[in-house]
Amino acid sequence: MKSAEQKIYVSDTAQYTAVSKFAGGYEMVILGTIGILCGIYFLVRNVLWISMSEDVQNLGLLHTIGATERQITKIYRKQMRLLMLKGSALGSLISALALILLIPKILGFHFYQEMGGNTILSFFRPWILLISVLFVNGILWIASEGVIRKITTLSCVESATYDGNKLNRKIKHPVEMVLKRSEIGEMFYIAWGNITRHKARFIITSLSIFLGVLSFILMNVLTNGCDYKLLLEKRPDFLLAGEFSKFGKSQGCGEEYKTREIDVDPLLTQGDGVELLYDNDYDEFSPISQELEKKLHKIDGIDWENSNLIEGAYVTTVMSKKGIRPYDEGLSDLTNDNMVEGFSWDTVQILNDNQILSLKKYVQDNQLNIDVKSLEEGNGVLVIHDHMLTPEQQKLADEAIGEPVYFKTLLSREDAILRKEQSNSENKEKQQEEEFPQKESETFTLCGYLDRQSDNFPEIHQSWHGREGSIYYFISEKGFQKIPTEKKILAMELTADPEKNLM
Repeated sequence: MKSAEQKIYVSDTAQYTAVSKFAGGYEMVILGTIGILCGIYFLVRNVLWISMSEDVQNLGLLHTIGATERQITKIYRKQMRLLMLKGSALGSLISALALILLIPKILGFHFYQEMGGNTILSFFRPWILLISVLFVNGILWIASEGVIRKITTLSCVESATYDGNKLNRKIKHPVEMVLKRSEIGEMFYIAWGNITRHKARFIITSLSIFLGVLSFILMNVLTNGCDYKLLLEKRPDFLLAGEFSKFGKSQGCGEEYKTREIDVDPLLTQGDGVELLYDNDYDEFSPISQELEKKLHKIDGIDWENSNLIEGAYVTTVMSKKGIRPYDEGLSDLTNDNMVEGFSWDTVQILNDNQILSLKKYVQDNQLNIDVKSLEEGNGVLVIHDHMLTPEQQKLADEAIGEPVYFKTLLSREDAILRKEQSNSENKEKQQEEEFPQKESETFTLCGYLDRQSDNFPEIHQSWHGREGSIYYFISEKGFQKIPTEKKILAMELTADPEKNLM
């Protein structure tokens, strides 16, 4: 559909969209990662400080008996290398076994109980394990170098009596009478003495514990907030949409939702209008008939206030070459006429007043080049796509605003049957094409191209959409009245009333 020089840029995955709406996007993930790493650093560093005093004293004894600084450095570094090698091997083995065998088994059983189905869960990422090993070993190496520096700056006597406190500080002796304390008071006095004697150690310990608890709380909130159960609760209880034709289903169209994650739009498809309407390519066809709608309204137990009807029609697009160029440059080059007629049937969806207001607010907040006023007044239509425009095409889309576009209705059922009979006829005279009349709408202006997968896009659900060969339009109720066709129900989202029993 697009030229060879063009490339599609897809920036938002379904996982990113979910996390972005809940936690603010990758920025929050990076900030949380930094917080966790800082907590680990402070905790490991503080533990090393506790054992560092003994190391300084032991190495100070070697210094006392005549060992040189080079010999002491070599001995200590060798000890640290052996410690890091053994710890890295054992820790990596335990982590790999837990992530490959234990955790997937536990969470897989939990998923089976909660969701009613089993799945293969994988959490092991070798590169993350490698980064963790390098990070912890880096902390250990930095701490060991601190010990060596202490040995080289202290005398033999100072290193032998080193306890982690600052040297040469004045010892204050109390001059006043000390009152007798109770056992509990004595415990508090000793604890306070430990805090004031090692202030830096106490501050770093408190900070590491605070970051650890904060990380745990944030991960708990994120885990509960991004739970699949919440996604299921937000989904309608029943989703009704027209089936693809036999030809379309043979190509796998309309069946994609069966192999997707539940956080992906079930009506996102690779099928176009031809594959959808091949068996029902006439104007009177409605995916959900009025008879079915009446029967559904008779069912006691459906909350119609929270249910949603997606209404519109299937049409043939006739657009100016400049208007269609951002979406299908090859189609605009097939003819010298200014107006180009599409080869497939497209979808026009009607927006209510609340949806138009939310769309208007979204455009204003993001300062997008979209003519919402014409859409609201019923004089324009808006093209909706799923990440289908490159930056170069988006520039062409901005230039296409205001271009003329009108719609042709599908053939009547009678004419559609007659045309098929003629195309299947062996009589060459009958195969001569007749002019089957198609009704034309008034001319609209193109309001622009809008990407529905962009951040903070309003929650406006659609019927079948996503194929590059088909165009999906938003139109107001006023604008749809200018199209000479009846309104059809393209899809229905039904919500059950929890206080009533559908059975």
